[in-house]
Amino acid sequence: MTYVHLERIVPLSAKRAFEAWLDPEALAVFMCAAPGMTIRKVELDPRVGGAFLIVMTLGERDLPHRGEYLEIEPHTRLAFTWRSHHAGEDSRVTLTFEPLGARKTRLILEHFGLEESARESHVAGWTRILDLAGTLAE
Repeated sequence: MTYVHLERIVPLSAKRAFEAWLDPEALAVFMCAAPGMTIRKVELDPRVGGAFLIVMTLGERDLPHRGEYLEIEPHTRLAFTWRSHHAGEDSRVTLTFEPLGARKTRLILEHFGLEESARESHVAGWTRILDLAGTLAE
């Protein structure tokens, strides 16, 4: 098993950056992991033990991503399982939000439990997602 570690400075407060990950409308904007991808469905139950479903669509193909929230520390940390065809059943994502000012946050994403063959595609997908998340309005 392998993992992904990415960091980005986003021009958002830690509060806004954190809350976007629990907002279906915001997720529909930035969870596009590849060019040409759209989000067909976002269903969230944002509480520890709650589940989520994000259906990414590329061409005619639906790519469901499911998970369960493991940790929700407002404006600081978010952890959830991440299940998809490419990630497998036992991967986990942790997001850490470090405020660097009123409208600047270091966002750290770690994705654990990936098969080595899935690492490169997840680096590319999460990189695009973090870049798009940085374009959200405060």
